[in-house]
Amino acid sequence: MQGSTIRLEGYGNQNNIGYWNDPKDSVAWKLQVTMPGTYRVIVNMGSQDDATPFVITAGSQTLNAQTVNTGGWSNYN
Repeated sequence: MQGSTIRLEGYGNQNNIGYWNDPKDSVAWKLQVTMPGTYRVIVNMGSQDDATPFVITAGSQTLNAQTVNTGGWSNYN
């Protein structure tokens, strides 16, 4: 995790990335893809806002998406 406010939080048995409010903050995961193909990206998020843009990048591929209002930061969808 890179940034000034972003941090790992835990609620019960579920960890999440919280305080991700600064567009300059970022998170990176390392993964190894052993076979070429088409993959689906699933994001479980909690948000009080609609239409906040975010970007997922894997290699040279970029996916632009937007948040949806889930009714609160701890309501995951």
